[in-house]
Amino acid sequence: MTKNIYQKLKSASEEARMVKKTEKKGGMNFNPLEHDAVQAVAMEVLNKNGLYPYCTYKDFNIQDMFVQTTCKMTIVDVDNPKSFIEIETHAIAKTDKYGSGNCMSYARKYAFLNALNLRTGMKDDEIEAKDNEDGYNAQPLYKKNNLTTTKKKISLDNKIEAIEVHLSSEKPDLTTTKKLIMEFKSDNKNDYDDFIKSEIGKRLIVCENKLTKLKTNRR
Repeated sequence: MTKNIYQKLKSASEEARMVKKTEKKGGMNFNPLEHDAVQAVAMEVLNKNGLYPYCTYKDFNIQDMFVQTTCKMTIVDVDNPKSFIEIETHAIAKTDKYGSGNCMSYARKYAFLNALNLRTGMKDDEIEAKDNEDGYNAQPLYKKNNLTTTKKKISLDNKIEAIEVHLSSEKPDLTTTKKLIMEFKSDNKNDYDDFIKSEIGKRLIVCENKLTKLKTNRR
């Protein structure tokens, strides 16, 4: 008997082994639950059951010290491509040069976990479960000093990198990308002539050209 997509997903969930946490590295307090480990377990049973996942990202936003995004994972029945399931997860990460990729990977990891109800061995009643996503103790989103919230200014390089990463995703949200570009230009309007001649300004032009090309191809 041919299984429908929900029966296939149920079988995949039942067949999935527990995700093994990675060994601690220097400075880590806990064994981290890594994206690659989750993906390996998930893809093994999804492929076995004729299911294929792909992700797109939207609501990409950079604010204060953090980058945020929403991952929409679409799981397709390869035997019946018109049949699919969509799952959305959200993530936030610090805005260093790895921030955009970390944010996307974090959201994708939780899409796999939620889709298959994967077991991780993390127990809700243990302190470890609160902090061991990446092996380090969790830090507050904002640190307060004398009751005043300290906010770091995001570098131009981080902002342009976030736009570039967003454009390089499989199916970028063009509306969100345009918004990010317009905000970036607005932030630098006072010295725009000098800014647009800089290395980052030239990268922004490349992003604008790529956005225009993507919009044209979708018409």
